[in-house]
Amino acid sequence: MNHDDVENVVEENGDSSESGNSDRPQDRLPPELPWYKTFILWVARIGFVALLLYIGFLWVAAFTAPVLIPVCVCWTYFALFLILMCLIIDRTLLHDLRVHDGRLVDRSEVEGTFVEAESVEKRMTSPDRPENFDTKFQNLENEVFRLKKIKPKAWTEYQILSLNQMIVDFLKVDELIARAKSSLGWLEDYVQDSSLPYDTRQFVRWENSINDATKKIDDEKESKKKDDESETLRAELQEMLGHVADFEASWAKGSAIIRDIIFCGWAAIVILIIVGLLPFIYKESNDAITILSWMVFGASGALTAVLMHLYKSNKVEVGNTEGRGELIKTFLSVILGIVAGLILYSIRSSGLVSEGFGIPGLNLLDKKDLGLTIILSFGAGFYFEGLFNRFGRLFVSE
Repeated sequence: MNHDDVENVVEENGDSSESGNSDRPQDRLPPELPWYKTFILWVARIGFVALLLYIGFLWVAAFTAPVLIPVCVCWTYFALFLILMCLIIDRTLLHDLRVHDGRLVDRSEVEGTFVEAESVEKRMTSPDRPENFDTKFQNLENEVFRLKKIKPKAWTEYQILSLNQMIVDFLKVDELIARAKSSLGWLEDYVQDSSLPYDTRQFVRWENSINDATKKIDDEKESKKKDDESETLRAELQEMLGHVADFEASWAKGSAIIRDIIFCGWAAIVILIIVGLLPFIYKESNDAITILSWMVFGASGALTAVLMHLYKSNKVEVGNTEGRGELIKTFLSVILGIVAGLILYSIRSSGLVSEGFGIPGLNLLDKKDLGLTIILSFGAGFYFEGLFNRFGRLFVSE
């Protein structure tokens, strides 16, 4: 296949932005948002700015001209929840683009691989190794040409994989062993932080295979026999490179999920706390702390617990499976936080627990009651399981 043929293949499959073909936007490299998602994204961004300006106007009106411009707290509730939704929509729609950016291989590393590919030589001349050197070298050149054609914004781990696997055929025995051990080290780094037992078992299998193949090579004295024995190691390395690429792709996806959780989590905490304080700010709701305040303070406590867990566990880079697991845990934690706030409010408002030391009243204008409400509901969301275990023991003892 000559360069003209390769260019035609690239234009048909990999560079749709220039060729104008009918590939779906998400199939292109770099990926693109479909028109309707782009429209939703801009609506969310414009809405975010408009809602911030609207809330600013409401607050100014509430404190400067409340008679001329009557302001209802319900509109501020609505605007704040819409702001949170706009942020979540933005992060959700751009998630795949951030994943793609995380999967891109360092440009200097790829360009170094190009130099290596363009300067390969026969690893043996008598007999010629690799066999069919001219054909394999031409395929290598075509792959380099293809990657240069699709440009750096498309150089993900899977796009580079074929080139790395092709180069393995041209490595001399010593270089092959060093490359195999280096790749095994990369694989070990991923496996050590993986929560899946399968990954650990798979790594042990790779490690044993690489060590056995290396030992067979070292046991041979003649160069030809060493090269003959190296074929097994070459096949193992080429397959292992595919697994390394799988790990890199998975970890890029999982890490993007964790970053989205952190961003949306902190934004949600700030917004929920403001929502909980709105009755106090506006002095509405018949001067009583509402059930909504207890619930959102509980949710903010639960979210804080999630973020603290991520911080302490240093889960910035995780696999896709674990990242999705953390996302599900976050949703469940928010629900449990809301339930915690709801139960505490029910216990307090029902009179089951009377107002006293550490137990707030429901008087909105009393800063002490408001402060205790925040502490209790936030703490309930943060320590949900331990808190209700203590309540259960208290009721049983009574």
